[in-house]
Amino acid sequence: MQGKGLIRFFAILLAIVCLFQYFLMWKTDRIETKAEEYAKTEAVGEAGTAAYNQSVRDAKAKYLDNISQDTVFSIPLIAQYTYNDLKKATLNLGLDLKGGMSAALDVDLREMIRRFANNSQDETFRQALDKADELKASSQSDYVTLFADAYQSLSNGRKLSTLFTVNSTMREEINGESTDAEVVAVLRNKADETVKLTFEMLKERIDELGVVQPNVTLDANRDLILVEMPGIDNPQRAREFLESSAKLEFWETYRITDPGISNMFVQADRIVALNGLAGGAKQSTTVTYEYDYDPNTAEKIDSTAVENVSSTENGLFSVLDFNSPQAIRYTSSALGFADYKGVAKLDSIFSNPDVKDALPSDMTLVWSREPQRIQITDEDFITKYILYGIKKDNPDAKAPLEGDVVTGASA
Repeated sequence: MQGKGLIRFFAILLAIVCLFQYFLMWKTDRIETKAEEYAKTEAVGEAGTAAYNQSVRDAKAKYLDNISQDTVFSIPLIAQYTYNDLKKATLNLGLDLKGGMSAALDVDLREMIRRFANNSQDETFRQALDKADELKASSQSDYVTLFADAYQSLSNGRKLSTLFTVNSTMREEINGESTDAEVVAVLRNKADETVKLTFEMLKERIDELGVVQPNVTLDANRDLILVEMPGIDNPQRAREFLESSAKLEFWETYRITDPGISNMFVQADRIVALNGLAGGAKQSTTVTYEYDYDPNTAEKIDSTAVENVSSTENGLFSVLDFNSPQAIRYTSSALGFADYKGVAKLDSIFSNPDVKDALPSDMTLVWSREPQRIQITDEDFITKYILYGIKKDNPDAKAPLEGDVVTGASA
């Protein structure tokens, strides 16, 4: 009898778990269905075409990104779930049952070696890299070994250390007296760090795609990362996520509290309203005149025409949630906030020449890579993308500091 009671207990427990999993899958499916319905209203192109289908997938992905950190389901006094939490909590069906995408990614160690050699233009160095690329297709050796062997066969006895002691980071581990074997060991260690870092970064990126329990494995001997992503229905977006490079750069930013910045955005707001750039009708203007007076005679001696326009409804601030310098939210470097629909519209607005002229000439506007949770009051939050303005003299300007100057980091 005790055995039957135990079996009954586990049967009930299993049934509860199954029902809960079914509920999570149903709730997730409802959210994704709503996202797809919305995406179809935003998609461009003729229905049924490849361009239209891709537009639907992109719009759906942006919609889900925008709500990824918002609470979409809660169990009172027990738990709250965001969309990402729901995706992670649902049962993993795998590639066989749910379909998806698998990929083998090769870490670009050629670029790493070039960077540690300060992008040397030495011809022998470049030939060694090219030869290593050629041999890699048919060799089981790792890239660093292939490069070192190629360089030694081409350099007529010139030491590897001469290439890398020009880099301040590398000089901490090697010097002019270092043997080729010692340099190769340092490069191999750097390569292992790069591959491991890339591996960890890819796992984070895949989590952002909303993939349920992805399988990401590292083949350290061949510097390969193997990825299985069940449930992916937008392969192009997944490919862009996986292939995009990440580079650490330090830029000086404008702050909303900087002198004149707030007024410049107010002027841009007027320009947007006057020209209907936010999607509304062009606003009419009222011209008034401000006069200076002679204090002795009270006669008007000069006048200035002033255009008065109210841009509350269809100016820049109808799309951009402006970060007021009097009530700063998140950080003073945040110039404003927008949801994913607003980001696309604002990119178009900020490309307008008149709007550009209203803002500092060296201000380059960039968005946070993903929406952030922003506190409005003690209890209220919003989740939006953040607008930053970095100081950049020209489009091709390099960052004042890049990641290669960092030799150690800790919290």
